[in-house]
Amino acid sequence: MEVTNIIDPNTIKTNLAGTTKEEVLEELATILLENAYITDVKEFMKDIYAREKEGQTGIGNYIAIPHGKSASVKKIGVAIGVTAREIPWETLDGKGVKGIILFAVGNDNDGAKTHLKLLSFTKMQKAAEAKGMEADIFAVSASDADNQLESKNVDVLLLGPQVRFMQNQFAEKLAPKGIPLDVINMADYGMMNGEKVLDQAEKLINK
Repeated sequence: MEVTNIIDPNTIKTNLAGTTKEEVLEELATILLENAYITDVKEFMKDIYAREKEGQTGIGNYIAIPHGKSASVKKIGVAIGVTAREIPWETLDGKGVKGIILFAVGNDNDGAKTHLKLLSFTKMQKAAEAKGMEADIFAVSASDADNQLESKNVDVLLLGPQVRFMQNQFAEKLAPKGIPLDVINMADYGMMNGEKVLDQAEKLINK
């Protein structure tokens, strides 16, 4: 599934009314409900907050990407909200947010895999194809990264900014293998800028 295939104009709101994190999340969840992406706002919000407790979803540059896997999701989608005012949020750079990208993903394995692809894989692959580059790009959860590193011939590893705290842990594992490692730029990750993320990977490989 391509990222562009889930962007629905009906789930984009450029003038959010909420002034708090809770209000804007409920506002966006309600939009998802009204457009048949979820079946229950309260259940969906409960799962979103469960993910929020695991770590910051504010990735910096006034952008947040709240997400979580929920049984209340009927079909994968995304609600995008923009506000002129800065909403207080737990973020990597200590600032609030003005742009919120709320993912609706089912709690099955297929949903989890699609979620990872939506966050990083698809646009990087398209950027590589545009450059005529042969690249095997794959996205995995941090918990599955060790298995992938053992089973695949990896040239570079990029971490999502929300797992920046694991950088030293992976650096120790990758150093003996000579595999370069970095954290994806916060803005590029939030805006799914596959071309810039691919450039970041290339620079590491060519060092």
